[in-house]
Amino acid sequence: PRPLPLPRVGAGIDLNDRSERALRSFVLPFVERRVVSGQTSSWMSEFRSTTMLFVKINGLSYTGPEADVLSDLQAVVWTVQHFVLRFEGTVLRLIVDDKGTRFKLAFGLSQHEDDAERAVSMAVQLEHHMRSVSGGAVICAIGVTTGVTFLGDVGSDSRCEYTTTGAHVNMAARLMSAAAKRSVEEGRLFVDEQTRQQVGDSSVLHFSAGPALTLKGIDAPVVPYVPSVREAVDRALVSEKGVRPLVGQQALMREVLEHAATPGAVTVVYGSQGCGKTKVVREVCKRAQSARSRAIFLSLDMRDGETPLAVWQGVLAHLLEADGAAPLRNDLLKIAAEDNSDKLV
Repeated sequence: PRPLPLPRVGAGIDLNDRSERALRSFVLPFVERRVVSGQTSSWMSEFRSTTMLFVKINGLSYTGPEADVLSDLQAVVWTVQHFVLRFEGTVLRLIVDDKGTRFKLAFGLSQHEDDAERAVSMAVQLEHHMRSVSGGAVICAIGVTTGVTFLGDVGSDSRCEYTTTGAHVNMAARLMSAAAKRSVEEGRLFVDEQTRQQVGDSSVLHFSAGPALTLKGIDAPVVPYVPSVREAVDRALVSEKGVRPLVGQQALMREVLEHAATPGAVTVVYGSQGCGKTKVVREVCKRAQSARSRAIFLSLDMRDGETPLAVWQGVLAHLLEADGAAPLRNDLLKIAAEDNSDKLV
Protein backbone atom coordinates (compact mmCIF):
# COMPACT_ATOMS: atom_id res chain seq x y z
CA PRO A 1 0.00 0.00 0.00
CA ARG A 2 1.05 3.57 -0.66
CA PRO A 3 2.11 5.65 2.36
CA LEU A 4 -0.44 8.04 3.77
CA PRO A 5 0.15 11.72 2.96
CA LEU A 6 1.70 13.71 5.77
CA PRO A 7 -0.67 16.25 7.37
CA ARG A 8 0.43 19.86 7.11
CA VAL A 9 0.40 21.93 10.28
CA GLY A 10 -1.92 24.87 9.79
CA ALA A 11 -4.07 23.08 7.24
CA GLY A 12 -6.86 21.76 9.44
CA ILE A 13 -4.86 20.58 12.46
CA ASP A 14 -5.89 22.12 15.78
CA LEU A 15 -2.80 22.36 17.99
CA ASN A 16 -3.91 22.49 21.60
CA ASP A 17 -1.60 22.28 24.62
CA ARG A 18 -1.88 18.50 24.86
CA SER A 19 -1.14 17.82 21.19
CA GLU A 20 1.71 20.33 21.20
CA ARG A 21 3.36 18.59 24.17
CA ALA A 22 3.01 15.26 22.34
CA LEU A 23 4.60 16.68 19.19
CA ARG A 24 7.45 18.26 21.16
CA SER A 25 8.49 14.80 22.37
CA PHE A 26 9.52 14.01 18.77
CA VAL A 27 11.82 17.04 18.54
CA LEU A 28 15.37 16.83 19.88
CA PRO A 29 15.74 18.98 23.02
CA PHE A 30 18.88 20.50 21.50
CA VAL A 31 16.88 21.62 18.44
CA GLU A 32 13.86 22.74 20.46
CA ARG A 33 15.99 25.07 22.59
CA ARG A 34 17.37 26.73 19.48
CA VAL A 35 13.97 27.11 17.84
CA VAL A 36 12.48 28.59 21.01
CA SER A 37 15.39 31.06 21.20
CA GLY A 38 14.45 32.34 17.73
CA GLN A 39 17.03 30.63 15.53
CA THR A 40 15.78 29.66 12.07
CA SER A 41 16.89 26.56 10.19
CA SER A 42 19.24 28.69 8.10
CA TRP A 43 21.34 29.39 11.22
CA MET A 44 21.21 25.95 12.84
CA SER A 45 23.84 24.30 10.64
CA GLU A 46 27.33 24.04 12.13
CA PHE A 47 30.47 21.96 12.43
CA ARG A 48 31.17 20.54 15.86
CA SER A 49 33.26 17.80 17.44
CA THR A 50 30.98 14.96 18.51
CA THR A 51 31.21 11.33 19.50
CA MET A 52 28.91 9.16 17.41
CA LEU A 53 27.64 5.66 18.14
CA PHE A 54 25.84 3.05 16.09
CA VAL A 55 24.21 0.25 18.10
CA LYS A 56 22.94 -2.93 16.48
CA ILE A 57 20.50 -5.09 18.43
CA ASN A 58 20.64 -8.83 17.78
CA GLY A 59 18.00 -11.17 19.17
CA LEU A 60 14.77 -9.29 18.46
CA SER A 61 12.16 -11.22 16.50
CA TYR A 62 9.53 -9.56 14.30
CA THR A 63 7.68 -12.76 13.34
CA GLY A 64 5.61 -13.43 16.48
CA PRO A 65 2.32 -11.94 17.66
CA GLU A 66 2.19 -8.19 17.11
CA ALA A 67 1.71 -7.42 20.81
CA ASP A 68 4.82 -9.43 21.76
CA VAL A 69 6.92 -7.86 18.99
CA LEU A 70 5.96 -4.33 20.02
CA SER A 71 6.48 -5.11 23.71
CA ASP A 72 10.00 -6.45 23.11
CA LEU A 73 10.91 -3.54 20.83
CA GLN A 74 9.56 -1.01 23.33
CA ALA A 75 11.63 -2.58 26.11
CA VAL A 76 14.79 -2.26 24.01
CA VAL A 77 14.01 1.33 22.97
CA TRP A 78 13.29 2.35 26.55
CA THR A 79 16.53 0.73 27.76
CA VAL A 80 18.63 2.55 25.15
CA GLN A 81 16.91 5.87 25.94
CA HIS A 82 17.44 5.32 29.68
CA PHE A 83 21.20 4.75 29.37
CA VAL A 84 21.77 7.52 26.80
CA LEU A 85 19.85 10.13 28.82
CA ARG A 86 21.57 9.01 32.02
CA PHE A 87 24.89 10.01 30.44
CA GLU A 88 23.32 13.11 28.80
CA GLY A 89 23.63 11.98 25.20
CA THR A 90 21.08 12.10 22.39
CA VAL A 91 19.13 9.37 20.59
CA LEU A 92 19.04 10.55 16.98
CA ARG A 93 17.39 7.70 15.15
CA LEU A 94 15.92 4.20 15.39
CA ILE A 95 16.37 2.21 12.18
CA VAL A 96 14.56 -1.06 11.43
CA ASP A 97 15.13 -2.57 7.96
CA ASP A 98 16.56 -5.64 6.24
CA LYS A 99 19.91 -5.02 7.98
CA GLY A 100 18.39 -5.31 11.45
CA THR A 101 17.51 -3.02 14.34
CA ARG A 102 19.96 -0.16 14.89
CA PHE A 103 20.24 3.05 16.86
CA LYS A 104 22.16 6.19 15.91
CA LEU A 105 23.35 8.06 19.01
CA ALA A 106 25.36 11.24 19.58
CA PHE A 107 27.31 12.80 22.43
CA GLY A 108 28.31 16.42 22.08
CA LEU A 109 25.05 18.13 21.09
CA SER A 110 24.83 19.28 24.71
CA GLN A 111 28.55 19.72 25.12
CA HIS A 112 30.59 18.37 28.03
CA GLU A 113 34.35 18.22 28.40
CA ASP A 114 34.15 14.43 28.72
CA ASP A 115 31.64 13.56 26.00
CA ALA A 116 33.88 10.83 24.58
CA GLU A 117 34.27 9.18 27.97
CA ARG A 118 30.55 9.47 28.62
CA ALA A 119 29.81 7.78 25.29
CA VAL A 120 32.21 4.89 25.85
CA SER A 121 31.09 4.38 29.46
CA MET A 122 27.46 4.33 28.33
CA ALA A 123 28.24 1.83 25.57
CA VAL A 124 30.04 -0.51 27.98
CA GLN A 125 27.16 -0.43 30.44
CA LEU A 126 24.46 -0.77 27.77
CA GLU A 127 26.13 -3.79 26.18
CA HIS A 128 26.53 -5.52 29.54
CA HIS A 129 22.99 -4.66 30.68
CA MET A 130 21.30 -5.93 27.51
CA ARG A 131 23.18 -9.20 27.67
CA SER A 132 22.72 -9.86 31.39
CA VAL A 133 19.03 -8.87 31.65
CA SER A 134 18.03 -10.99 28.64
CA GLY A 135 20.17 -13.94 29.64
CA GLY A 136 22.16 -13.57 26.43
CA ALA A 137 19.07 -13.62 24.18
CA VAL A 138 19.48 -9.95 23.19
CA ILE A 139 23.00 -8.65 22.55
CA CYS A 140 24.49 -5.45 21.15
CA ALA A 141 27.20 -4.61 18.66
CA ILE A 142 28.45 -1.03 19.01
CA GLY A 143 30.80 1.23 17.06
CA VAL A 144 32.08 4.50 18.56
CA THR A 145 34.00 7.28 16.78
CA THR A 146 34.89 10.91 17.48
CA GLY A 147 35.54 13.73 15.03
CA VAL A 148 34.30 16.89 13.37
CA THR A 149 30.65 16.51 12.43
CA PHE A 150 28.26 18.56 10.32
CA LEU A 151 25.04 19.23 12.24
CA GLY A 152 21.97 20.60 10.52
CA ASP A 153 18.54 19.96 9.12
CA VAL A 154 17.91 18.20 5.81
CA GLY A 155 14.67 18.13 3.85
CA SER A 156 12.05 20.70 2.94
CA ASP A 157 9.99 23.22 4.91
CA SER A 158 7.10 20.73 5.17
CA ARG A 159 9.25 17.81 6.31
CA CYS A 160 12.81 17.96 7.59
CA GLU A 161 15.10 16.14 9.98
CA TYR A 162 18.03 17.25 12.13
CA THR A 163 20.95 15.00 11.27
CA THR A 164 24.70 14.49 11.61
CA THR A 165 27.09 13.68 8.76
CA GLY A 166 30.83 13.22 8.47
CA ALA A 167 33.51 10.68 7.64
CA HIS A 168 33.75 9.44 11.22
CA VAL A 169 29.95 8.95 11.36
CA ASN A 170 30.26 6.42 8.54
CA MET A 171 33.20 4.80 10.32
CA ALA A 172 31.08 4.29 13.46
CA ALA A 173 28.59 2.32 11.37
CA ARG A 174 31.40 0.24 9.84
CA LEU A 175 32.88 -0.50 13.27
CA MET A 176 29.45 -1.59 14.49
CA SER A 177 29.16 -4.02 11.57
CA ALA A 178 32.64 -5.41 12.28
CA ALA A 179 31.86 -5.79 15.99
CA ALA A 180 28.66 -7.68 15.15
CA LYS A 181 30.77 -10.48 13.62
CA ARG A 182 32.59 -11.14 16.91
CA SER A 183 31.59 -13.32 19.82
CA VAL A 184 30.50 -11.88 23.16
CA GLU A 185 33.71 -13.16 24.75
CA GLU A 186 35.85 -11.28 22.20
CA GLY A 187 33.98 -8.04 22.82
CA ARG A 188 31.32 -6.57 20.55
CA LEU A 189 32.22 -2.91 21.15
CA PHE A 190 34.76 -1.14 18.91
CA VAL A 191 36.21 2.34 19.52
CA ASP A 192 38.37 4.30 17.10
CA GLU A 193 41.77 5.86 17.82
CA GLN A 194 40.42 9.42 18.12
CA THR A 195 37.93 8.39 20.80
CA ARG A 196 40.60 6.49 22.70
CA GLN A 197 42.82 9.57 22.66
CA GLN A 198 39.95 11.79 23.83
CA VAL A 199 39.27 9.52 26.80
CA GLY A 200 43.00 9.26 27.55
CA ASP A 201 44.38 7.42 30.57
CA SER A 202 41.03 7.18 32.31
CA SER A 203 40.89 5.77 35.82
CA VAL A 204 37.62 4.14 34.79
CA LEU A 205 38.25 2.74 31.30
CA HIS A 206 40.95 0.52 29.82
CA PHE A 207 41.43 -0.05 26.07
CA SER A 208 42.83 -3.13 24.33
CA ALA A 209 43.93 -2.76 20.69
CA GLY A 210 42.65 -5.31 18.18
CA PRO A 211 43.99 -6.30 14.77
CA ALA A 212 43.65 -3.68 12.02
CA LEU A 213 40.42 -3.86 10.02
CA THR A 214 39.73 -3.13 6.38
CA LEU A 215 36.40 -1.31 6.37
CA LYS A 216 34.14 -0.59 3.41
CA GLY A 217 34.56 2.94 2.06
CA ILE A 218 37.65 3.69 4.19
CA ASP A 219 41.05 3.73 2.47
CA ALA A 220 43.45 3.01 5.32
CA PRO A 221 43.20 0.08 7.75
CA VAL A 222 41.53 1.00 11.06
CA VAL A 223 42.79 -0.25 14.42
CA PRO A 224 39.79 -0.87 16.72
CA TYR A 225 40.00 -0.68 20.51
CA VAL A 226 37.88 -2.75 22.88
CA PRO A 227 37.10 -0.84 26.11
CA SER A 228 36.56 -2.39 29.51
CA VAL A 229 35.98 -1.05 33.02
CA ARG A 230 38.94 -1.07 35.37
CA GLU A 231 38.67 -2.72 38.76
CA ALA A 232 39.24 -0.70 41.95
CA VAL A 233 38.23 2.59 40.35
CA ASP A 234 39.45 5.83 41.93
CA ARG A 235 37.98 9.02 40.45
CA ALA A 236 39.55 11.67 42.71
CA LEU A 237 39.00 15.19 41.44
CA VAL A 238 42.57 16.11 42.35
CA SER A 239 43.66 14.54 39.04
CA GLU A 240 45.27 17.09 36.71
CA LYS A 241 44.21 15.30 33.51
CA GLY A 242 42.52 17.64 31.10
CA VAL A 243 42.33 20.58 33.53
CA ARG A 244 42.57 23.97 31.82
CA PRO A 245 43.14 27.34 33.52
CA LEU A 246 40.18 28.81 35.38
CA VAL A 247 38.86 31.95 33.68
CA GLY A 248 36.11 34.31 34.87
CA GLN A 249 35.23 32.46 38.08
CA GLN A 250 37.40 34.29 40.62
CA ALA A 251 34.44 35.66 42.62
CA LEU A 252 32.82 32.25 42.87
CA MET A 253 36.18 30.73 43.78
CA ARG A 254 36.67 33.11 46.70
CA GLU A 255 33.15 32.44 47.96
CA VAL A 256 33.58 28.67 47.82
CA LEU A 257 36.98 28.77 49.52
CA GLU A 258 35.66 30.97 52.33
CA HIS A 259 32.68 28.74 52.94
CA ALA A 260 34.72 25.53 52.71
CA ALA A 261 37.14 26.86 55.34
CA THR A 262 34.37 26.82 57.97
CA PRO A 263 34.69 23.66 60.12
CA GLY A 264 31.85 21.26 59.47
CA ALA A 265 30.48 23.30 56.57
CA VAL A 266 28.92 21.68 53.54
CA THR A 267 29.44 23.59 50.30
CA VAL A 268 27.20 22.97 47.30
CA VAL A 269 28.22 24.44 43.94
CA TYR A 270 25.06 24.58 41.84
CA GLY A 271 24.56 25.94 38.37
CA SER A 272 23.44 25.29 34.84
CA GLN A 273 25.24 22.88 32.55
CA GLY A 274 28.56 24.20 31.27
CA CYS A 275 28.89 27.12 33.72
CA GLY A 276 32.19 25.81 35.14
CA LYS A 277 31.20 23.92 38.31
CA THR A 278 33.71 21.13 37.79
CA LYS A 279 36.59 23.51 37.14
CA VAL A 280 35.81 25.48 40.31
CA VAL A 281 35.73 22.34 42.44
CA ARG A 282 38.98 21.10 40.89
CA GLU A 283 40.65 24.42 41.70
CA VAL A 284 39.34 24.29 45.28
CA CYS A 285 40.81 20.80 45.54
CA LYS A 286 44.22 21.95 44.33
CA ARG A 287 44.34 24.89 46.74
CA ALA A 288 43.13 22.86 49.71
CA GLN A 289 45.80 20.25 49.09
CA SER A 290 48.51 22.88 48.71
CA ALA A 291 47.47 24.38 52.05
CA ARG A 292 47.91 20.90 53.58
CA SER A 293 44.31 20.81 54.70
CA ARG A 294 42.76 17.44 55.46
CA ALA A 295 40.15 17.26 52.73
CA ILE A 296 38.63 14.51 50.64
CA PHE A 297 37.33 15.34 47.17
CA LEU A 298 35.36 12.81 45.19
CA SER A 299 34.09 12.89 41.63
CA LEU A 300 30.83 11.03 41.16
CA ASP A 301 28.90 10.85 37.93
CA MET A 302 25.87 9.16 36.40
CA ARG A 303 27.45 5.73 36.85
CA ASP A 304 27.15 6.11 40.62
CA GLY A 305 23.47 7.10 40.72
CA GLU A 306 22.29 3.55 41.41
CA THR A 307 25.16 2.54 43.75
CA PRO A 308 24.13 2.47 47.42
CA LEU A 309 26.22 4.82 49.59
CA ALA A 310 28.47 5.66 46.63
CA VAL A 311 29.80 8.81 48.31
CA TRP A 312 30.68 7.03 51.54
CA GLN A 313 32.40 4.21 49.68
CA GLY A 314 34.78 6.78 48.23
CA VAL A 315 35.28 8.53 51.57
CA LEU A 316 36.12 5.27 53.37
CA ALA A 317 38.49 4.24 50.59
CA HIS A 318 40.43 7.49 51.01
CA LEU A 319 40.43 7.30 54.81
CA LEU A 320 41.86 3.79 54.71
CA GLU A 321 44.86 5.16 52.78
CA ALA A 322 45.82 7.43 55.72
CA ASP A 323 48.84 6.39 57.80
CA GLY A 324 46.78 6.12 60.98
CA ALA A 325 44.44 3.63 59.34
CA ALA A 326 47.17 1.06 58.63
CA PRO A 327 46.08 -1.43 61.37
CA LEU A 328 42.46 -1.37 60.21
CA ARG A 329 43.50 -1.63 56.58
CA ASN A 330 45.70 -4.64 57.33
CA ASP A 331 42.88 -6.35 59.25
CA LEU A 332 40.47 -5.85 56.34
CA LEU A 333 43.01 -7.20 53.86
CA LYS A 334 43.60 -10.22 56.06
CA ILE A 335 39.88 -10.95 56.32
CA ALA A 336 39.51 -10.62 52.55
CA ALA A 337 42.50 -12.92 51.95
CA GLU A 338 40.95 -15.57 54.19
CA ASP A 339 37.67 -15.35 52.27
CA ASN A 340 35.85 -14.40 55.44
CA SER A 341 33.92 -11.54 53.91
CA ASP A 342 30.96 -12.31 56.17
CA LYS A 343 32.97 -10.86 59.08
CA LEU A 344 32.85 -7.46 57.40
CA VAL A 345 29.08 -7.24 57.95
